[in-house]
Amino acid sequence: MSFWRLYLILPGALAQTGEIGFLPRQVDALEGCQFLYNFRCCNYDYVGLGRSGGSNGTVTARLTILPGTNATEGVDFDFYQDSVTWQDGDVDPKAMLIVIYDNNVYDLTKVVQLGIDADPAIASSTSETTAYIRDDNDGGTVEISPTAIVIDERFGNMECLMWAERSGPVASGKTELTVEYTTCPEIVPERNRAGPNDFWSLPLTGPLVWEDGETGKRCVLRNLGFQAAVDLVWPECCTGANSSNNTLLFVVNPDAEEEAEERVCFKASLSDNSTATLPAASMLQNIIINDVNLMEELKLNCTRGLDCLLDVSKTSIVGGEVGFILDAEESDYKCPQTCNFTVNSSLQMSYTSTGNAEETFINMGKALRDWKPGEKLICKCGGALTALQKPNRRSLGIAGTDVTHVATMELHGPYLANTASCVKSWATCDVPDLLGIGYKVGADHLRVLKSCDDTATTPFGLAMGSHAVYGADGVYRMENFEAMRPTIVGMYDMCWCRETADRNCTVNGDFSVSAGTFVYRGPNIRAVMDPYQLGGGWGTFKVPEVYGTGLEAGDRAMVLQECGEEVEGVNVTTTYNEVDKELDFGVLSAGNGLLARAYKVCWCQLAPARGHYCNSATEFRAEIGSVTFLCPRREVDRDQDGICELCPMMFQTAGGWDGMQCVIDGGLFSLSILWYLVELLLFLACMTSLRCGRTPTGFVHGVPRLIEDVSRESDTVLVTVVGYHNLTIFNKMQSIPVTLSGTGHFLLDSRGSKSIPFRVRPRSSNTLELLDAEGNSLDFRADSSMGNMYYIDPNILRRLTSTRKLSYAELAARLWIKGIRLGLMFSVIF
Repeated sequence: MSFWRLYLILPGALAQTGEIGFLPRQVDALEGCQFLYNFRCCNYDYVGLGRSGGSNGTVTARLTILPGTNATEGVDFDFYQDSVTWQDGDVDPKAMLIVIYDNNVYDLTKVVQLGIDADPAIASSTSETTAYIRDDNDGGTVEISPTAIVIDERFGNMECLMWAERSGPVASGKTELTVEYTTCPEIVPERNRAGPNDFWSLPLTGPLVWEDGETGKRCVLRNLGFQAAVDLVWPECCTGANSSNNTLLFVVNPDAEEEAEERVCFKASLSDNSTATLPAASMLQNIIINDVNLMEELKLNCTRGLDCLLDVSKTSIVGGEVGFILDAEESDYKCPQTCNFTVNSSLQMSYTSTGNAEETFINMGKALRDWKPGEKLICKCGGALTALQKPNRRSLGIAGTDVTHVATMELHGPYLANTASCVKSWATCDVPDLLGIGYKVGADHLRVLKSCDDTATTPFGLAMGSHAVYGADGVYRMENFEAMRPTIVGMYDMCWCRETADRNCTVNGDFSVSAGTFVYRGPNIRAVMDPYQLGGGWGTFKVPEVYGTGLEAGDRAMVLQECGEEVEGVNVTTTYNEVDKELDFGVLSAGNGLLARAYKVCWCQLAPARGHYCNSATEFRAEIGSVTFLCPRREVDRDQDGICELCPMMFQTAGGWDGMQCVIDGGLFSLSILWYLVELLLFLACMTSLRCGRTPTGFVHGVPRLIEDVSRESDTVLVTVVGYHNLTIFNKMQSIPVTLSGTGHFLLDSRGSKSIPFRVRPRSSNTLELLDAEGNSLDFRADSSMGNMYYIDPNILRRLTSTRKLSYAELAARLWIKGIRLGLMFSVIF
């Protein structure tokens, strides 16, 4: 048995007829056109009735309309049948159909209060119910699309980003839609909420309105162009007679900050008297703003040394605004919070823009010439909405003292702290690692100058020889390093230039941008070097006080006719003495392949990484100075071919007008005469030392020689005299007759008429061998340390010097000639 049957039968135990009441069901009917009734579109619903408390007899029930009903029967609804009947014993629930007419007119919800009138009356009850008749959306539907928009962070062009459309077959009644900003809910994916400097907006001055019967689209959100935002006069634009322009105005601020995606949210609602409906999906909208790399898009860049004109038309800057440019790295890539116009420096430079909102420029001239290249922040004073008129700013609550990072520019050119060097002896010079930004192959030039600020003082050879052009391999190669080679070594400026249509970087004045320091390494050039006499007459060949830039202990030097050119047969090198600051080549002579002419002292520094080993004359390209090699003493170069010849006369030397003539040397001549006189005196002394006299016995006695010692050694009796015995000028192989006295030895001393003859043979300048009268060695021992020795033969000189007899005049002449030769020999030595 069903529930309703139990519900009706159980009370029957208490009453016989029972009671008719409403079933517990809410009637909520909707207008519509499900079928036709009385030639009208209609919908239907039903009211449920039930019998309870008894089932005896027949009961008929009718619905009655009670007070509180605002719907009209026959207009808004009708009952499909007048009544329902329960037969005896019938307790099944009954339904009465209600026909709901569709009137195509928006109505508020209508109420029908219903009661029951039963026959017999005893079956009536006080049960009541309420039936609701709702409009079937005759006011239409307002939908907003799209509900999610993705845009790039750049100015718009007045396009409508979001639309609201009222649709429906009737669109009865007036509808008003309001859209306003709201806080984005915490939904996934969570995006960064856009801040007040990320976008600008002007609120709706009133709702979007659709009148009775009006459908179609309305722009909810319009993305303004910057010029349109500047020209906008609010609220005159959108109130009063212009109220039809009610649109939420939105302006993206394309700042230069690197940010994640940002989101702006809106909420939509209908006014209380709106007839249309707003789906839940259209109640919340959002805009996702994708960050745009303005630096890449705007391509704002300048070059050091060139006029800097920045086109900021696509930013929020308009003519007449002020701000400053900052070094991004030094400012931590952030603009300051407040404007502080300090003195311009290499870290901050102020500007005033020119133009209007459509075409705006910042002209920095050459103010950034000495700035470090890289990213620079363009900061605008007055906040993001400076360009918008004051009423607009006040309505949005934007302060005028804010600082906005509107764009980023890039400064091209070399860094200021570069350092490069080349060695004077190298064949070429390259600058491979000149740090910088934005180099252009074939258009960027480099020169080494004394100063980038005063290019006129640079020697021509240095400027022309050091000129280099940036190559595809990233290297600045000097075009004519040979022309630069004679330049004085030291520290110079590297100066940079970019070729443009107005200049081709051919004059020094174009190179005003400092690219760092250039170190030109090598020895200082000696203006004067002392000549050197070959043969070592003046000692070793040294080059003292060798100074320069970047000299090292392993540097080498070579003597060449021309630096960097091979000379056959000449290989004179040395290593630099870093302690004494000198080059010592040792004693040089013609044996080293050198001629009596001018040579150059050439220098080379080892650089194995570049292939410079200083083992060939061609690598010794750097000149220290020139030296003239002279002929050795008393030699001249008569033929001017560098080959020296000895002067024929011993008292001649090099001289004359060119120093290559053999002339009498007064000093040598005087020295020769002096030695002649000395030898003559020696001869005379020798002769006068042999004084002769006759004794009563008839023996001839010379000057006695004092005996220092008489002794026997190795079967030989030796006599040593005091001083020289003057007998070494004679033939040492012959013996000389002598006598001895005062020795104290009876076998040696001659006394009175008793003479003991002996002979002596010279052994050294003061020692003689004592022999008997026949010239034989003595066979007895003798020992004494006193006495005298006498020469006994007056003709001894003639017999000892020649096999024939010589006169004293002949002997003197021979000795004189020997003395002259000996003197001349000494004169040559000295």
